[in-house]
Amino acid sequence: MVSKGYYNTMEHYDITTSMPLLSGLETAFQDSLTSNTCIPLLKQELKSKIQIRRLRQGQGELKVTFEPKPKHELTDEEKQKQARRREVNRMAALKFRRKKKDKITELEEKANKLTAENKRLEEELQQWRNIHETRQCSTPVTPEGGYVWVLIQTDR
Repeated sequence: MVSKGYYNTMEHYDITTSMPLLSGLETAFQDSLTSNTCIPLLKQELKSKIQIRRLRQGQGELKVTFEPKPKHELTDEEKQKQARRREVNRMAALKFRRKKKDKITELEEKANKLTAENKRLEEELQQWRNIHETRQCSTPVTPEGGYVWVLIQTDR
């Protein structure tokens, strides 16, 4: 009885028919070394499994060739459509850049205003500190610029 497991598939066909699988493994190994990834090896493993399964089932070896798509000349309508699309894209890009520039300008203005406000508040705080130090807390000063009169009750 012959086992149908993956590891026993080598006894079902002639090794000479699987030479392309082995040469593909060499290429995949070299590709994985140059690209510093294991993806070429994984792809080759999948190809090998598919080929082994096909050979086990009595189907022939699968040959896959990749041919580049043939280039064809664009029609006038396709050229016009492409030109319109490029123009629309160009206008959208200009609009985006303009909005981005406006937003940056707006944020810079806001940052300048906030910096000026911060500086003004720091100066005001320093003035309050100076007033507080000169009065030595004898009379509390409110931030609005007025005085708080403290009533002191004495025992009579």
